[in-house]
Amino acid sequence: MVDEQIPLPIGLSDRLTFSNYIAGNNQHVLNNLIQYINEGKSGFLYLWGKTGTGKSHLLHASCVEAAQINKKPVYLPLSEFREMQSDIFLSMENQDLVCIDDINSIENNIAWEKSFFNLYNQLQEKQKLLIVTATTSPSGSAFELADIKSRLASGIIYHLVDLDDKQRLIVVKERARQRGFELSTEVLDYLGSRVARDLNSLLSWLDRLDEASLVTKRKITVPLIRKLLNN
Repeated sequence: MVDEQIPLPIGLSDRLTFSNYIAGNNQHVLNNLIQYINEGKSGFLYLWGKTGTGKSHLLHASCVEAAQINKKPVYLPLSEFREMQSDIFLSMENQDLVCIDDINSIENNIAWEKSFFNLYNQLQEKQKLLIVTATTSPSGSAFELADIKSRLASGIIYHLVDLDDKQRLIVVKERARQRGFELSTEVLDYLGSRVARDLNSLLSWLDRLDEASLVTKRKITVPLIRKLLNN
């Protein structure tokens, strides 16, 4: 009997995959993540970079890839849970892959730091794979527990660099395609010349354009963007 594919954890997007990640100068990181997941490697990976470098995308993609080969992944966007009790980490050591987004969000919170420290040790003892993301390098973090800093620095560390303007527009085009519509080169060029060029701003504009297109029942065109800008 063929094993059923393990379903993705609730809230995890199956649209964010390795195949649609625009790597730019981060191709080596992408290649190594694919290898780690598919070869069932254990250990600890630390991905850091500024907002908009695709850290969350890579965590989602890692979980998608793991589920496809019948591994048990879990994804935790830590910044969304930091107001909750730190016991949310309990039993995560039983997963094959644990992906924790924005580890910086629990800095200076001793209860959370201790809980993460325990999870880290349990995962290493069980030879599981832990991947975390952050906006700073381990040496630049502000954790109160010195043991956490030393653990973070002991992993394989990857610094994700930003995409250039052209690559960011490719990301926007790909995200639009995932939603079921195409953006013309004219629209992309106009958008890139009129709004902030960081990826988060561009994707926020994609949300606005998608909504406006649905409301007005019009295709996304330069005049539509111009109208939104004027408003």
